[in-house]
Amino acid sequence: MSQLTVSPVSLQEIARIAVLQSHIEGCLALVVTNLSGVPEPTGDALTKAMSLRTLVEVVRSLVAPRLPAGDPDGAYLLQAVKDASAVAQERNAIVHSMRGFGSDFGPGTSTRVRVEGFPPSPESAPVTLFELHALAEKMEAILSMLVYLHPNMKRSGL
Repeated sequence: MSQLTVSPVSLQEIARIAVLQSHIEGCLALVVTNLSGVPEPTGDALTKAMSLRTLVEVVRSLVAPRLPAGDPDGAYLLQAVKDASAVAQERNAIVHSMRGFGSDFGPGTSTRVRVEGFPPSPESAPVTLFELHALAEKMEAILSMLVYLHPNMKRSGL
């Protein structure tokens, strides 16, 4: 007997979004390490348990004291951090939801279902393959910027 599931292409995009998020967080941890001027093993130990929100706050707090005023890389970094924060909520809604076929059972749409509140009530919203792909593309652009920028953030120790 076959089961109805979300299309493999939709699942692939959801997985790509999840992996991109982990890479973005890893790059932000490298930015924290480089801006703070500590050796990489120390930076790893300090940032290992940090959430995206905490990494963003630490990066924002380190930019002003560690980069010269008007540094264009600092402006690009702050924009990338802002963009990473903006897509995080959308990413969380997609990755941390149960999935099912869309109302038309077509391969290009799935339904995101979350159970929220008390008493629990399901909340559902259709998500198209195009929307999944667009989010992954935004995340790839953020990751590319962070990969480009993080080596430029190296600073000597405090």
